[in-house]
Amino acid sequence: RSGEALLSILNDILDLSRIEADKLETEDRAFDIHKLTREVGELLRPSAEKKDLTLTCACAPSVPTQLISDPLRVRQIILNLVGNAIKFTERGRVSLEVNVADSLTGDPELRIVVNDTGIGIPKDKLNSIFDAFSQADSSITRRFGGSGLGLTISMRMAGLLHGSIDVSSEIGKGTVFTLRLPLRVPAEGDKTPAHTASEQRPFALPSLAAHTPRILLAEDNLTNRDVAQGLLKILGCEFVWAGDGEEAVARAQQEQFDLVLMDIHMPRLDGYEAARRIIKDQPNLPIVAMTAFAMKGDSQRCLDHGMKDYISKPMGLRELGAIIEKWCGESATKTPPAPKAELPESGGEDRSEIQTGVPLVLCIEDSDSIQRVNTMILKSMGWNSLLASDGRSGLAMLKQHMGSVSAVVLDVGLPDLDGFQVLDEIRAMRHDPPVILASGHGAGMIVPRLRNYERVRVLPKPYSVDGFTSLLREVVQPYSPAERIGA
Repeated sequence: RSGEALLSILNDILDLSRIEADKLETEDRAFDIHKLTREVGELLRPSAEKKDLTLTCACAPSVPTQLISDPLRVRQIILNLVGNAIKFTERGRVSLEVNVADSLTGDPELRIVVNDTGIGIPKDKLNSIFDAFSQADSSITRRFGGSGLGLTISMRMAGLLHGSIDVSSEIGKGTVFTLRLPLRVPAEGDKTPAHTASEQRPFALPSLAAHTPRILLAEDNLTNRDVAQGLLKILGCEFVWAGDGEEAVARAQQEQFDLVLMDIHMPRLDGYEAARRIIKDQPNLPIVAMTAFAMKGDSQRCLDHGMKDYISKPMGLRELGAIIEKWCGESATKTPPAPKAELPESGGEDRSEIQTGVPLVLCIEDSDSIQRVNTMILKSMGWNSLLASDGRSGLAMLKQHMGSVSAVVLDVGLPDLDGFQVLDEIRAMRHDPPVILASGHGAGMIVPRLRNYERVRVLPKPYSVDGFTSLLREVVQPYSPAERIGA
């Protein structure tokens, strides 16, 4: 942990030195701001949950799907601001909201607002928090740690992107940071076909052409409510909002609905109990749970409580559209799907949504946070991923997908079999894919033990996104699973 903290400080210093030397380059290109917002939430949600904080990340439906800027720098600024908010908030919530508003000049701008219920910043310190190596109080460094460079770098990067960062705060009540960036959208010819299709308005749901679904939305968080309502409007649905579980039960008893979208964690009456009461009176009314990405076991628990399906928050337009079409369309079965297979003993996770024609990477890693990061990186590359949290489940998954796995990312320090024992088992298989051995011990201790192995590369921890992706491409490109099958 101390090594990671030191590396983070060194990276901050390096970034700042590049900015001050005018050597930090930015790149203007099209990117999906809605996807970026969801990924930030997925990445930082575990940190928030460790402190029992509520983290909401929402991108207003009015924000264009694609924007022109430097997505790497935008992402870095947002991660800094939301990460800071989580660090300095002991209880309550942290929210990330992305919307469009008019600037002081009247031109539209992108506003990225990070709001927390943290310790707050004294008014006489608001101007100095953007200074290098500065925090509001010396005791802050001792209590929370950090280099005091995050806000400095964020402000400088915002300037490089022709934007700015504003701050307002009240001691004991929280802080609001607002990142303002020029709103630039790509020309129609610069959009990829996938992005162009995703921005059609209104969003067509073919199986609902003759019927307008009526949705009961049970959600206590106002930001999540606004986003869900905006998406439902785009999808052409009628909807009624309930602010807690008791109101949802009452609404369902008084009015007719085609579908209930049920938040799980609500005051007065949680989603589980609300769903139980609704199902008791209306067993044929489908209820879809809205669950946070990192809530382990929530999805299966929802099915166990009689809910028909679930969708992860923050929701995207296509994901919500697919759910509504599934349960309200002409071909809706109104029957619960088979529960997703879980492997509680082996700790494996099999993902059935595997796309054909792209690499499939098996990640065997016992750290949940590293698995989430690996999954996000592979998703950003357009690749498929399979996850296993120990050696035995990883080997079982590899045998199940024999000939389809393009590479294995293997942690050395697994809880059952260590990485080398797993490696021996992999090499004994007929079709053994290339392996990336991830280790925190350093290559000098690992490489001598690999002399008798072929197609094994070492990836020192902690690793960067660029280092991980470049190594993946190096080992996957020369290797074709299909060719290996026919060997």
